[in-house]
Amino acid sequence: MSDRREVLAEEREAIDEIDFDEHVPSFLRLEEETGFRQWFLITGNRLAVALVLLAVVFISLFAWGMFRPLEMRTLLTETTTVQTLFNTMLSGIILLVSIVVSVNSIVLSQELTSLEQQQGRIESSMEFSRSIEEYVSEGVAPTTPPAFLDVLLDTLSDRVTDLQEICAEVPDDELRADVDAFTAKVLTHIDEVDTQLEGDSSGTADILLAGLSYDYSWQLYAVRQLRAKHDDVLPEAADEIIGEFLEALKYFATGRGYFKTLYYEQEFANLSNTLLYVSLPAIVFLSHFLLALDAAQIPDVQILGVDPLMIYVIFAYTFALAPYIVFTSFLIRSTVVARRTLGAGPFVVRHDTVELRGEKSGAEDD
Repeated sequence: MSDRREVLAEEREAIDEIDFDEHVPSFLRLEEETGFRQWFLITGNRLAVALVLLAVVFISLFAWGMFRPLEMRTLLTETTTVQTLFNTMLSGIILLVSIVVSVNSIVLSQELTSLEQQQGRIESSMEFSRSIEEYVSEGVAPTTPPAFLDVLLDTLSDRVTDLQEICAEVPDDELRADVDAFTAKVLTHIDEVDTQLEGDSSGTADILLAGLSYDYSWQLYAVRQLRAKHDDVLPEAADEIIGEFLEALKYFATGRGYFKTLYYEQEFANLSNTLLYVSLPAIVFLSHFLLALDAAQIPDVQILGVDPLMIYVIFAYTFALAPYIVFTSFLIRSTVVARRTLGAGPFVVRHDTVELRGEKSGAEDD
């Protein structure tokens, strides 16, 4: 109990020491990744990423065979071992496809609901849309993710700008400095997400990732701490603006969580579809390869004078890895998104969570 009291006391004391200008939120900011790393982890087409990985495997094995031809030849002439390896890989591909199809069936089963459940979903969606309409200048709440995000981002931008204008007339220098720093951070983050939303398509992974990239958890925390720190000098109008800002953030967080669900559903559907298309040719080719290897019917194809057996086995091994590589390429992006968007309202549980005093407590970004 004493340890818990000490921690709470330190947190209360830290409210007066928060430096909003030092904090740099850590979230899924695509511009923090540059060049190939950004493309590989997040923005790249998953099939293209898989092809790059397969090319790396093939080139690596081919280079090893060029520099160590005798050793490679010795390994490949052990026909029983090679057959055992490819038999195991063939069984693994079939097992992988079976698992993915089973999981996909479970996901699809959640969509097979009763009429009452479907009606409840629709009513909940319409109620949420009606609650958003107070932020829409004309018409009704938007139905597409980009338009929905744009409406709430504009609302957040307007509220935080109003807050800065109101606090600019307050004689307290510390309050004005904190509000200016907080406003600058929020507007910067909104501009970054707006840039990602400039695409024409809706519902794509890029659009969904744009919603995931907004660090609303830190803003919930920071604006509440701002109000607690300057409660004695904060104007009543500013307090109302903060309340409206928090309300808009709640709606944004609700939509963001739903978009994250949509993103994972879309990503898993794409994975299942791609894996099925890749696995069938891989199974057929591996079956043919095992028969050809057992009958010693190896195609007489040479590249740079390299032994045909080595070329054929390297190509077959790379082809056999295709389903696993495809699975890996999708999993890479999913895990990056999951690690960098862990949060539930004011609670942030990411690997790079920022402490009260602005010091990073976790590992650096992936």
